[in-house]
Amino acid sequence: MNRPSRPPDHVIGYTLVTPSSWHLIFIHGFLGCPKDWQAVVRELPEAWTWEAVTLPGHGAVLAETEDVMEQMVNTVRRALASAPVSRRVAMVGYSLGGRVLLHALRQGLPAPDALVLCSTSAGLSNPEVRSSRLEKDRQWAMVMDDWPWFLEAWYRQPLFESLQQHPQAREILQENRGAMAACAADLAKVIVACSPGQVPACGPALAAVADRTLMISGELDHPYTSQLRHAPHLYPGIITRTVPDAGHAVHLECPVVLASLITEFLGKEQP
Repeated sequence: MNRPSRPPDHVIGYTLVTPSSWHLIFIHGFLGCPKDWQAVVRELPEAWTWEAVTLPGHGAVLAETEDVMEQMVNTVRRALASAPVSRRVAMVGYSLGGRVLLHALRQGLPAPDALVLCSTSAGLSNPEVRSSRLEKDRQWAMVMDDWPWFLEAWYRQPLFESLQQHPQAREILQENRGAMAACAADLAKVIVACSPGQVPACGPALAAVADRTLMISGELDHPYTSQLRHAPHLYPGIITRTVPDAGHAVHLECPVVLASLITEFLGKEQP
């Protein structure tokens, strides 16, 4: 398949095409954007191609008449369908992006050649935990109309405490997230509709692709690092890695390390 003369509308970047190499599809997290991956892709092999999608509600239009998670899944479907057929495809999802990818697989998306899940879990199964998480996400949605206050409070959560150690990552966040005030109404819908307390857990979907999956968490992201320790027992064949001195936003805090882990993993996956 020849490289298209221009990327699709939801794509922000391509690198030089070389036959029999990798094409990577990056899926950002909640409040994220394609720019979040720039420091990562700069460290990848030049022969690889890549694209970074924009999830609905994050600048891309959120349709009023369609299910929100279904719109997310359809974005992933389109990205996979537009990948060059001459290349092996790896999909890289961070946090919400990883959950969307797992839900797409759960709904029958053909599994790509490799998956990388960053700061992602297969979801929640305990009813009480699910209910508590959904209520928390609904509370966040209610305060998004005061965007500056919401943004400050969001990144003051213990989940993002490690950002204090990575000033460059904080600058990227401030630049990219501040501009999302115009999307606040859509993002309020996204956080509720895609809450781990709302959508089904995807353990079976992850188990089905475990032998081609790399799961990564930041060392300082204690909830996800704890889950990572159990992943090989739950999903035989999966590969797990922990990034030192990084928290939940591992792709922003330690992009060079993340890129090296992805490169090493996909190098082993070459035919």
